[in-house]
Amino acid sequence: MQATIVPISAMLFRAEGPRIATLGPDSKAVLSPITIGRDFGSTIEITSGIPPGAQVIDSPPDSLVDGQQVRAVARKPTPAPAPAATAAAKPSPK
Repeated sequence: MQATIVPISAMLFRAEGPRIATLGPDSKAVLSPITIGRDFGSTIEITSGIPPGAQVIDSPPDSLVDGQQVRAVARKPTPAPAPAATAAAKPSPK
């Protein structure tokens, strides 16, 4: 299984261990146990627990339970940061 990178805000911390909520059939939440690979700060690598092609629910409420009806909302794409201005150093004329 290939690792998946998700925002840290998508994780649920439960007594049974870390979980990820994905959008299941009929727009119902599916909570799955996960194995965390590397922690990159704002994102984490999930090495197991997310089915291929699953839609991860970002920022799920702590009260979310398995099988709960959810409403999917499309995220606006985050604009790419503008490239940093660069200038070539040119010698000043003498």
